[in-house]
Amino acid sequence: MTAAVLREASAGSQTGRLGILVPVSVFVAMLEGFDIQALSIAAPVIAHQFGLGERAIGTLFAVGQGGLVLGAVLGGGAGDRYGRRRMMVLGIFCFGVFSLITGLVAGSAMLALLRGMTGIGLGLVMPNLIGMAAEYAPERHRGKIISAILGGIPAGGMIVALAGAGFMEAWGWRSLFIAGGLLPILVMPLMVFLPGRSVVPVDVDHIPAMLVSALFGEDRGPTTLLLWVALLLTAGLLYMTVSWLPSLIRARGYSLPVAHLASAMFSGGGCLGSFATGFVVDRIGYRRILPALYVGVLIGICGVLFGVDQAVMLGGAFVLGVFVVGCFYSLNGLSPLFYPEAVRGLGTGCAVGLGRIGSILGPLGAGWALQAGIGPYGPGPAAIPPVAIPLCALAFIAVCLLTRRDRKAIRRGAA
Repeated sequence: MTAAVLREASAGSQTGRLGILVPVSVFVAMLEGFDIQALSIAAPVIAHQFGLGERAIGTLFAVGQGGLVLGAVLGGGAGDRYGRRRMMVLGIFCFGVFSLITGLVAGSAMLALLRGMTGIGLGLVMPNLIGMAAEYAPERHRGKIISAILGGIPAGGMIVALAGAGFMEAWGWRSLFIAGGLLPILVMPLMVFLPGRSVVPVDVDHIPAMLVSALFGEDRGPTTLLLWVALLLTAGLLYMTVSWLPSLIRARGYSLPVAHLASAMFSGGGCLGSFATGFVVDRIGYRRILPALYVGVLIGICGVLFGVDQAVMLGGAFVLGVFVVGCFYSLNGLSPLFYPEAVRGLGTGCAVGLGRIGSILGPLGAGWALQAGIGPYGPGPAAIPPVAIPLCALAFIAVCLLTRRDRKAIRRGAA
């Protein structure tokens, strides 16, 4: 049986399409970074107001990411069938509305529900934005364009980290989510200029068999499993850091403005890492650079944990942002190289989904660890680095095995 799967089509020149598509994509990616960082810097105040422990705050982080995973799964398939632009408009609308309501919430249970719904809205948007960009970007510039779009996530986080202290001091933590709900209104009118759609017949009867073949056929099973492990651990490490870094800095005895500055340094490093690793990979390939990035992650963790003064600690946060974001985006860029063109979308989609699951488990697992209080500075957020270091080590091992196993495919992809 053949179903009509809707895809985006050209509505003007290639340059004109990219001229509106890329800025809109970057702006929406910034909204995701804004939303994640807003909860991160507001978490200590929310915990105090609602009487929540670290485990409950970790659940809030995880619920938001869980909603994003669900939205991405639903939005990707719905975008194929009903049009990417339509799903993007729906997702932006849902994200804005539920973020606005979050700023008015009166209880922790409703807050958790709204975090999940906000995540679903974002999830509807992101796979369709990235898919549309990949379809319309010229091949020679595709990697740079995707890197620029993904770089919007840490850029949005940096903005809210820098401005969040002023917002919270003047209007309270709720103002961050109200602002996060109003910002999508700015981008919605631009959606009408995105490419339209055309109908392309696609055979959907054999999708389950294609999925199994894409992931495990032709001796790709070990490669797929190693890629999943690396993405799961790296995403957990990244989102654990994004979610809990301000609380960790506070646990070290620094003031709230310094904690916000550390978050801004981390996000700024992430912006640099998202762009720089793409250019470096083009020159020397994934096999050499990817394992080395995890060494940089370890250095950044040690700087945040053991920095003898504020400058060293802030430098560690910046270094950590550069390398952990570089690791995560490089793995996402590497995943298509392991799969043949006919099943590349299926294989890559599953890998990206595993990364999103890691973004749930990281903050949630950190919340449970924090409740135990195993850190060197006493109970609470200082438990994060002793959890992060083993995650980094395990991800490093998985990446080394992955790059050694399929070095020929990686060389071809980086060429």
